[in-house]
Amino acid sequence: MIGFQFHPEAGAGNFEAWLIGHAAELAAAKIDVATLRQAARRHGAALARKAQAVATHWLAGLTP
Repeated sequence: MIGFQFHPEAGAGNFEAWLIGHAAELAAAKIDVATLRQAARRHGAALARKAQAVATHWLAGLTP
């Protein structure tokens, strides 16, 4: 049996809310929020396409 976990809800539209909601944890871990925002702008669209492709291929493999 294989488990597969990812967070499809963590798309560009929800990312800022996630940053705000986890501000204390990010600060405690000394993670630079500005760097995360920049990376999200740079990679977000490509990551969304790849996440969709992974989910589509994985789900296709579940059908008999």
